Amino acid sequence: MRGQAVRLSVAVIVAGWVFLPAGVLAQQALSHARVVRLSYVSGTVAVKRSGSAEWTNALVNTPIQEGFELSTSATSFAEVEFENGSSARLGELSQMVFNQLALDAEGNKLNRLTFERGYATFHFMPEHQDAYSVMVADATLTPSGKSEFRTDLNQGRVRVEVFNGTVDVTGRSGSTKLSKEKVLEFNPGGAEVAFNIQQGITKDSWDKWTEARNTQEQLALRDQAVPAQGLVSGWGDLGAYGEWARIPGFGYGWAPYAPMGWAPFSMGMWDNYPGFGLTWISSEPWGWLPYHYGMWNYDSAFGWFWMPGSFAYWSPGLVTWYSGPGWLGWGPRGVGGR
Repeated sequence: MRGQAVRLSVAVIVAGWVFLPAGVLAQQALSHARVVRLSYVSGTVAVKRSGSAEWTNALVNTPIQEGFELSTSATSFAEVEFENGSSARLGELSQMVFNQLALDAEGNKLNRLTFERGYATFHFMPEHQDAYSVMVADATLTPSGKSEFRTDLNQGRVRVEVFNGTVDVTGRSGSTKLSKEKVLEFNPGGAEVAFNIQQGITKDSWDKWTEARNTQEQLALRDQAVPAQGLVSGWGDLGAYGEWARIPGFGYGWAPYAPMGWAPFSMGMWDNYPGFGLTWISSEPWGWLPYHYGMWNYDSAFGWFWMPGSFAYWSPGLVTWYSGPGWLGWGPRGVGGR
């Protein structure tokens, strides 16, 4: 990374590297300071940032902001996990835009996506007055409460299947409400744009995979020694890739299964994000929560361990920076900033 970019990024982090808590955000009309997680990558997945024309390879744990676009290549798949465990899963040769990831004055999450091609499954679990919508062709899909649905956009033809809950569909030909097991098809570019609604879904291998992933995530959350503390995204990974233990003088801490000599913030990369500077993207599958929330500490008997702390704000990287002539370094930030 260029030296000028590094110096600018560090200044941003030192000056203000945490997001405001919900109470402060509620005083503003609308906040765009949200980040969701690219939680699963298989094959070749690319990301394009807001205002950029360049696509770059996306790694698991890549932070997704408002305005980002995500695409998958042949035999490639991706999953984006929202803060409360809601998800958007993209099949192969698919593309999606995150038009809006915002918070309103009451702290409700506003999520507006545009699905541009391929096939995808959306599992939304609104809390409070959260809002979700997916634009596909000239129609808008708006779930009512908790719901799971799939949409296909192939050669201009749209298909929507509802597995759970209800979804309101509004398009050029009118509006309708789809309930569980309903299938809608229409061709927005054709002479006949009327909605064709049928009953009954035949699940394919993609549907079975998303169903299995839902079950796996639910079991992972239930099988934690320490239950999720407000934030769900990434919590289920901890039990599969590490263990909890009570650390004398600290309380419960979590440590990953790692080889001798391992240290936090050693496997991954720093990337410069507008608004909060250098941001850590871990190459470890569990590397979301422990690098953006809580704190790391070291015990001579237990090694490095992470403690959840507060989830009131998201950090691009909980580290202390060090520099010298021609070099830049970092170390995990522990209790009291140590």
